[in-house]
Amino acid sequence: MSAASALVPIFFTYSGWNAAVYGLEEWKEPGKTVKLSLVGGTLLVTVLYIGLNAAFLVAAPVGALKGEKEIAHVAAAALFGPQVGKAVSGLLALGLFASVSALLWAGPRVLAAMGRDIRALGFFTAGSSGIPLRPLLFQAALAISLVFAGDINVLVNYTQTGLSLCTLLTVFGVILLKKRGHEVSSGTLVPALIFVAFTGFVIVRLFFANPGPAIAGILTA
Repeated sequence: MSAASALVPIFFTYSGWNAAVYGLEEWKEPGKTVKLSLVGGTLLVTVLYIGLNAAFLVAAPVGALKGEKEIAHVAAAALFGPQVGKAVSGLLALGLFASVSALLWAGPRVLAAMGRDIRALGFFTAGSSGIPLRPLLFQAALAISLVFAGDINVLVNYTQTGLSLCTLLTVFGVILLKKRGHEVSSGTLVPALIFVAFTGFVIVRLFFANPGPAIAGILTA
């Protein structure tokens, strides 16, 4: 596995760090709450992610973890036995519902906003109730169809390529603002340049390592 391919699951772990902005117009005092949630949420996930991986490495020998997909199961089984390993796997599977719930809340709001701003997507605007029901149903149907379309590695590469491209273009907007004469501080511009360079490198490497899912993700974006 190339370094870029190995980074894809890590990128996926941090996906959603920017989701707080999706409900910006619904928050009270968004200038405070959004900044706090973006910075605090990213730092919290970083600490949990590094701590969890450190615990896995301490719990089980590296040889036992190599090539395994269910790392938590292997680590827990090494410490407490196979029955506890199964229980930990079940808890992790249950924890995925939290991610699904967050995406079901955030994703349709993005599509509803696009429907409001882009005439061709007007069908997806939220109704009088303010609930983006049509985007929710559309994205649920799309997600279910993708589950049956291919294995997990193909889906992760496909979706992460498109997501990475979208975030790259968004952050690249900061560079364009600077180029067009707007005032952008170095504290904002430097991280933007690093982010664009690093994310662009991963997308290009993914394209050459596994072109099929990468091309599909780029075309979708």
